[in-house]
Amino acid sequence: MATHAEPTAIKAEIERVLRRVRPEAPEIDVACSGDEVVLKGFVRSLADRERAERAARQSEGVAAVRNELIVAPVETPADPVYEASVESFPASDPPSWVGSDAGAPPKPSEG
Repeated sequence: MATHAEPTAIKAEIERVLRRVRPEAPEIDVACSGDEVVLKGFVRSLADRERAERAARQSEGVAAVRNELIVAPVETPADPVYEASVESFPASDPPSWVGSDAGAPPKPSEG
């Protein structure tokens, strides 16, 4: 059973816990209405989403948590070597400027 606490105190407590547990989580918005907490924003993983909800549920004065956090993984920077290999696929084809017939269907024999 949750004890009575002011929504501003609940919000401050949850934000403090979130900063301690996940310092890179400023994208989480905490809204309180009475003893109900709503979490909105973006997190990097399902584990981060669950961790934020657990932190909110364990805070004093919270009776209910509505978790509206969206999992949006951070994209990794492109690897130029990988990108070059994809652009030149298949690597066995000779460049068009060499004038090679390699890989071309055989020409019908004249005869």
